[in-house]
Amino acid sequence: MACSFWWGPGGAPDQPPRQPEWLIREYAASPRLPLRFYLESGRFEEGRGAVNILTTTRHMRDVLVAKGYPVVHAEHASGHDYLQWRGTLACGPIALLGRPERIDAEVASACPALRPDASLAGVTPRD
Repeated sequence: MACSFWWGPGGAPDQPPRQPEWLIREYAASPRLPLRFYLESGRFEEGRGAVNILTTTRHMRDVLVAKGYPVVHAEHASGHDYLQWRGTLACGPIALLGRPERIDAEVASACPALRPDASLAGVTPRD
């Protein structure tokens, strides 16, 4: 689902955050935990400025991968919209709770990030 990694504490609701990417910095500075991640964003979620959903989701992915976390990251040709979320709502739980060897063709067509050849689909494959 859409990730709000651009957010940071300290800003008023109608103002930009004072500490953007706060959560990303927290993960970068913290010890590695036994967690897996599923990140998803639309290629048109650039919003205004450099601190936006697309770039901060990519940044979080890079930080998590550098720390050795298993990450599935999917980017779709979409924006911040319900139509995309409806189509991929089940992909996150399947990626985090499912068993990769049991992903069938139907799941793979709905969740390209879970396909064995995911790196060819423009996504970061699961570890």
